[in-house]
Amino acid sequence: MNYLIILTLTVLLIACNSPYSSHTDKVKAALDQVDYKDGINKTEAKAIADAYLIHYGVYKGRPSYTRITEAEEQWLGEVLVVKSLATPVNAGLPPVIVDKKTGAVKWQHGPEVEKVSLDNIATGPKRTS
Repeated sequence: MNYLIILTLTVLLIACNSPYSSHTDKVKAALDQVDYKDGINKTEAKAIADAYLIHYGVYKGRPSYTRITEAEEQWLGEVLVVKSLATPVNAGLPPVIVDKKTGAVKWQHGPEVEKVSLDNIATGPKRTS
């Protein structure tokens, strides 16, 4: 019994000291690696789409994520939400669209955003006209 308690406390301690304590922190770290100058690859598109969803993609109070697939001139981010036991499921929403050349984001349920950056992840991306 004591072994189980010690093991549980050790796991909790390690989790608390993780450099990524939240989904938002993970997205910020990934977004920091995006280089807009050379076009947007699949990994960068996921970081951009996930950052966008932090602001505009809360679905029934659950965090949203994307699964990226390639289209001709854009990346399509299938919107996933976390259900019980941290299982991501398709939310049945249209995809988040990330332009391959510029990183601009469009989504049917949110504003168009020219560029998602680390600065505006805390305050919300600026809307374009």
